[in-house]
Amino acid sequence: MEDSVKHHTCWSTIEETPVNVEKLLLLCHNHQQLKKESYILDCLTPAQIDAKSRCVNCNARVKRRPKSSNPLNHVPLNATHRNGQDLGKNDAPGSKDIQKLGTPCSESSSTAPGSKSYATPPSPKCRYHTGKVRNKIFSCCRKHVSQPGCVSEQEHTPPPFNDPTVRQYWQYHPTPDYSDEGQLIFQPRRQSGKKAKQRNQQKRQYDSAPESPARTPFNAIALDCEMGVSITGESELIRISAVDFFTGSVLLDKLVQPSVPMMHYNTRYSGVTWTDMWDAVRNGTCIYGRDMAREMLWKHIRPETIVVVHGGRNDFEALRWIHTRVIDSFILESYTGIKTEGGRSLQNLCLLKLGIAVQQKDVRKGHDSLEDAMACRELVIDWMNLLPDT
Repeated sequence: MEDSVKHHTCWSTIEETPVNVEKLLLLCHNHQQLKKESYILDCLTPAQIDAKSRCVNCNARVKRRPKSSNPLNHVPLNATHRNGQDLGKNDAPGSKDIQKLGTPCSESSSTAPGSKSYATPPSPKCRYHTGKVRNKIFSCCRKHVSQPGCVSEQEHTPPPFNDPTVRQYWQYHPTPDYSDEGQLIFQPRRQSGKKAKQRNQQKRQYDSAPESPARTPFNAIALDCEMGVSITGESELIRISAVDFFTGSVLLDKLVQPSVPMMHYNTRYSGVTWTDMWDAVRNGTCIYGRDMAREMLWKHIRPETIVVVHGGRNDFEALRWIHTRVIDSFILESYTGIKTEGGRSLQNLCLLKLGIAVQQKDVRKGHDSLEDAMACRELVIDWMNLLPDT
């Protein structure tokens, strides 16, 4: 991000030699270690994507109910016995057992003469608003955004199974290889209206970028992302920062305008405000959508590139990116077998191990992804120094 806070920390420099590259390779995690930390290493199956579905009304995470194997569910009310007699509702197999378990009873089935039995209706599971939010007030009922929905349903309404929109939203992409010309092939997507105009503008920026070493894939980079929350409750990429691991030079540092409506930018942690995003959109300095952000990052990446992160599972998820050559400084710290005093947060590890203060609340509001990328780089350099040169 061009207006990123200038850092006063003296970051380390490290020479890009075969020995140092080999050290990084030794620190890379295998598939088992990454999966243990919930990294996504394969494209999601339709069943896995369906498990991420949310109610189309209230956006709550929903699970589809499996079809019941109870034979009562398959007995129609007008079914008959083999001898031709009607099989009424009260004659259905197990109907008495159902009443014992609390099925609503009729007035005549009350145990005490003259008493009435009332079944308590279940509480609605789905509550939502039909209006839009203006100044933190819903237009449908004039209630504050913190208030529960004004419309209720007994059950949630999941999207259709294998819905194309949900499938596309959760589609992961493995790191592509470079073409013979050494550049990624831009894959246009069908869009219309304002989003198409924004994407065409970004494509022109992508294609008109000057030929420079930045288009050549690097052996190792350090990455950090910031995320906000969409109106559906999903985490959305709003800023991406990447630096060359060896030189520390900035490869990418931009705000990312999500392609979905946002609830908030999680400013307390991300450091990104509505004003920041609007200024970036107005000035044309932001990236439009996670897909374009991922493609911009891939200009510096190949499948063999080592990506250094700290707790990077969420970063890869926000980018919908599959990459297997990863060094996570959060995972590295667990190798010591010693519980870290104060936890394994980036802020705490940098202070305890390196004497570097990052994520200072009195300096800026929220985190700075560029600073965090440089900080996790420092932690990995510290681990490299523990390895012998031969």
